[in-house]
Amino acid sequence: VSVVSATAGGGGTGFNPATNYKIVNRNSGLALEIVGSSTAAGATLDQNTYTGSKNQLWKLTATGSYYTITNGNSSLLLDDLNKATANGSPVGQEAANSGTDQQWNIVAVGSGYYTITNVFSGMVLDVYQKSKATGTKVDQWPSNGGANQQWSIVSA
Repeated sequence: VSVVSATAGGGGTGFNPATNYKIVNRNSGLALEIVGSSTAAGATLDQNTYTGSKNQLWKLTATGSYYTITNGNSSLLLDDLNKATANGSPVGQEAANSGTDQQWNIVAVGSGYYTITNVFSGMVLDVYQKSKATGTKVDQWPSNGGANQQWSIVSA
């Protein structure tokens, strides 16, 4: 397992697009996944114990200054569903659309953790109500520096 670093502002360096990564929340220690291993467009995110299942694996691909994040099970992209901008808006997977709702800014915050910010909404991936429980939804929320908004990104 190796830890990688991204440059501030995404920068398009640090992540190998051929590598599968697990994305783990700092607060809970649980892995980001697509609920129920769904391969359907619109399926949402939660956190769960890491098992190495394909729905918990992600590829990060530089797209200019930002990244797209592709689920290992569905091959769909992490997406600000419905281009929502309200606090707590859902994040899930959709077919590639070249939009900013599928672009993510990954910024190191120290100690091997990152914030993952949607370019369209300007909000970060957030574990709902700072929960440490498996199955808790992961949505988007304005950045507040909380550990529930920080993620390790390591090769699986």
